[in-house]
Amino acid sequence: MVVIRVESEQPGAIKRALADSGWLGGERVLAAGQLRQGEAAEKTTVWATLIEVLRPRRSKSLPAHFVLAVTPSRVVAFRATGGTTQGQRRYVLRIRGPIAGEWPRGQVLLRDLPEGARSMGGTLEIGNESIPVSRAKLSGEPDTDELLATLSA
Repeated sequence: MVVIRVESEQPGAIKRALADSGWLGGERVLAAGQLRQGEAAEKTTVWATLIEVLRPRRSKSLPAHFVLAVTPSRVVAFRATGGTTQGQRRYVLRIRGPIAGEWPRGQVLLRDLPEGARSMGGTLEIGNESIPVSRAKLSGEPDTDELLATLSA
């Protein structure tokens, strides 16, 4: 298993890391961001967050925490984890290869985004499957904003 480490708070960092990895066969990355399966919980609702974290993942099509990369022809999912680095306050996203799933671009859509690209969560539709998803990094991230905007268009 290969892991890419990305300081994802930098705009374009996730897209650049995936493009540089070669995992997408040289395809242009239009948008990339990280999500989790499950409904978005309010930042102040500790119990709701805990329940959502402990709940089994809703879909076997995707990992619990994942990165989606959108290319002109397809949407590709990778396993991911994230957190602050030891002794520092920087958030580091770890993207794990190989590809965890892929679908034709026209079969993937994000809906139910009440605040558009800045929404905390929504519903990811892959073919006939509807999966509640939320941001993995609740404080926001420019690449995930771009992913939400791209997949909801």
